[in-house]
Amino acid sequence: MRRRLVDIFLRNSNKLISRMRASKRLQKIKTWIDSQEIKTREDMRRCVAADYKRAINMQLADGDDETNDDIRNVVFDFKFKAFNM
Repeated sequence: MRRRLVDIFLRNSNKLISRMRASKRLQKIKTWIDSQEIKTREDMRRCVAADYKRAINMQLADGDDETNDDIRNVVFDFKFKAFNM
């Protein structure tokens, strides 16, 4: 009984923390979009590509000449684990 209650508490608290973090990230993204005055998808693509170039110049990401100009060529590597779902 006690173990079950602790499990329920942990699941719900982890969900709450994840949602709070996601909310903070979403608010930062919305603020960035407003500050860049992005109105269309093309504006967004251009700003994301510029941000990606800045990250490469600061050596925060690896890139080559082909991916520098078009964000559509960027591939993000991440995998889901079955036990996390």
